[in-house]
Order: sequence, then structure tokens, then C-alpha cells
Amino acid sequence: MVRNMLTEAGLRKQVRELEPGREHTIEVGGVEGLRLRIKKSGVASWTLRYRVDTGQRRVTFGRYPILGLGEARATARRLLGRISLGEDPSSQRKEARGGATVGDLWERYLDEHARPHKKPSSVRMDVLNWRNHLAPVLASIKIDAVTRADIAQLHAKIARPKTQARRSRHGTPRKPVLRGGKGVANRVL
Repeated sequence: MVRNMLTEAGLRKQVRELEPGREHTIEVGGVEGLRLRIKKSGVASWTLRYRVDTGQRRVTFGRYPILGLGEARATARRLLGRISLGEDPSSQRKEARGGATVGDLWERYLDEHARPHKKPSSVRMDVLNWRNHLAPVLASIKIDAVTRADIAQLHAKIARPKTQARRSRHGTPRKPVLRGGKGVANRVL
């Protein structure tokens, strides 16, 4: 770790002189806790280390050289201002990454509603609709991120009169064709 108050030109020179294939951290000075972290892959990111009641945290907020030294210092000062008001950017990002996906909701729907309350043939049809139409598009999306516009667009794609997703000649799944007609679109909805 290098500790000093760097300029933009000095930082560029120092980054060029680093040994490739190793992780490096450069403390640039000017803002307490601001560092440039360079991974083994060569990707350089700005990080800010700070303390909250529960301990020390680190938040990554931009890539170098896209975000220059002056901009990184200004962003770090803004983050420190928010932290002094009681916010914790690191935990906010973790919470945003967490949360249930549509796939999680689907599993819950099957266990809590479909299997106990529907006929087995209806459950099978639900599973087919999920596998052919919904899972390829929505399974990994966070529930909070799905909008009415997304659902309307999906409904319109499925309503086009054609066929469902098919498998290739080798039995491997192909990119789904989200079409099946108006009836299928309404059941999927």
C-alpha cells in the first residue's frame, strides 16, 4: 500500500509501474479512506473505507480511469457526507442485491397455492407455462424490479400466433420463442 497525496499524473505513473497479475491498493490521499484497488485481472476500482457503529465497511463506487482522481475525491466526499448523516451505502447495496426473485416467488406459489388447491393437471399446465414462457425471461429478476410494462410486453409477445419454445435436434434447450397465441398468453398472465 502506498500512502501519499497523489496528482492525476502521479497516479497514472504509479498504476503503470505496478506489477501485473497481482492485487494492489493505492491510498491516494485527499479524502480519508479513499483508495484505488487494482485486481489481478487489471480492473481498477475506487473504494472508500469508513466506519459505522457495527464496524468498518468498504464501498466500491467507480472504475478507474473512467472516473478520474478529482471526480473520485468529490464522490468520496459526498459519500462521507451521507455516512455522517447515518446512511450506510455498503449495507444499502447488499439489501438491494438481496431480495426475492420471480423464480423464488414461483416456488412459493407452487408450494403454497398450486399444489394444495389445484388439480394435478392444472399444476402441470402451470409448470409448462412457467418453463416455456416465464422462466426464460423473468426467473432471475427481482420482484421489485418487475413493472406492469414488462408484464404487458411479455403478454403481447406470447399472444403472437406461433409456437412455444422448442428443443434443438440434440435435446438441448434453445432460446425460447415466446409465442403461443392469445389463450396461452392469458393463462400465462
